[in-house]
Amino acid sequence: MDEREAAWDAILEALPQGWRASQPSLDPARNEVEVVARAPKAGGRRGPAPEYVIGRGPDELGALRDLARLLTER
Repeated sequence: MDEREAAWDAILEALPQGWRASQPSLDPARNEVEVVARAPKAGGRRGPAPEYVIGRGPDELGALRDLARLLTER
């Protein structure tokens, strides 16, 4: 297992039930890679916005590790 797979495994283990994680993407305004974990939307169309957690880093691996850390600390 390489470092990227290990980082994804850590995210999947830390994700609360029903949550999803996005693919990493570059945020050009910050010049950082970010990956978002998001809770399912509750309450229908007019319900509150879903909760989310954003991991950021200088590269994909950094963003994945940051998200895993943030989810674990939650």
